[in-house]
Amino acid sequence: MEAMESEKSDNQPENSTPEIQEPLKTPLQPESVKDSPKVEKPQLSGPRRIFRKVLFWAGLLAIIFLAGITTDHFLRLNPLQETIAGLQASLDQATQEADSLQSKNDQLTAADKISKDRITSLEGDKKDLLAEIEATNAHLALMKILVDVSNARVALFLGDVEGAKDVLINTQQRLDDLSSLIAEVDSNLAADIPQRFNLIISGLERDTETVNIDLELITKDLLEIEAALFNDN
Repeated sequence: MEAMESEKSDNQPENSTPEIQEPLKTPLQPESVKDSPKVEKPQLSGPRRIFRKVLFWAGLLAIIFLAGITTDHFLRLNPLQETIAGLQASLDQATQEADSLQSKNDQLTAADKISKDRITSLEGDKKDLLAEIEATNAHLALMKILVDVSNARVALFLGDVEGAKDVLINTQQRLDDLSSLIAEVDSNLAADIPQRFNLIISGLERDTETVNIDLELITKDLLEIEAALFNDN
């Protein structure tokens, strides 16, 4: 037995133990890993690298520029909007004041028109009144002439020549004042009556009968003029 065991031990190779432990010391590497080639990045040409750099910096500058414009826009926009709002408020207030003033102006214009119409009406009334007063004064002057002539005839009837002269002393002037009014009715009569009246005054001392007849004729003419001028009144 001992001889067999020694033979077995003699037949075993001396390096058996190292061969078994050698694979444990060195790890196995997959062939794919060992054999895979390294991937190299493509190299860009010089102009392309420059173009990419220029494009990058241009984009960066554009972004900075846009950011600056946006910031400036907002920085300016808010104060500008506040200014516009303030101006709009002032404009609205000014518009309201203008509307109020326009309304007052329209009221004043209407009141002024009413006043002018009233003044025009009053001026018309004044003219009518003045014309009426003038006509009344003329009528009164004509009636005074008739009274003077009538009183002169009474004085002559009583033989009072001096009294007739005193009565007729202002009649000549009244006839002159009414000559234009008498001419509206009869221009020939307006020229004839003063001449006849001068003859009456000069004939009082010489021929009272003829004077009395002339006074009667003048009375008749003046009554016709009075009827033509003042009957409507």
